[in-house]
Amino acid sequence: MKILFNITGTCLLLAVFSLPLEFYTFLRILVSVAAIVGIYYEINHYDKNFTVRLIVVFVFILLTFNPFIPLHLNDKMSWVVIDVIAAIVFIGYRIGLERKRSLKKDRGRSPIDL
Repeated sequence: MKILFNITGTCLLLAVFSLPLEFYTFLRILVSVAAIVGIYYEINHYDKNFTVRLIVVFVFILLTFNPFIPLHLNDKMSWVVIDVIAAIVFIGYRIGLERKRSLKKDRGRSPIDL
């Protein structure tokens, strides 16, 4: 799952450059799949503090990047801003998952082990 979010964030950052239309079609599919995985993970690993907010963010990203009913913005700069924000969300989410896992591992240890 970490790899999916890393690749998605990287591709979103690459999208700020002028690339062929096929890349952006692939990007819509990739971002939609990653958003669905994020929603699924949050639903199955319920955490009261962040789950609802993250689900709302992922649903918004899913609606923005969905490949079936594409959102067409004629302004490239609008997409650049959206791409960068979405990249920050995916990369930040991946970092947050790693921190959450390391905190769970640390809770199982005694203070002497730390």
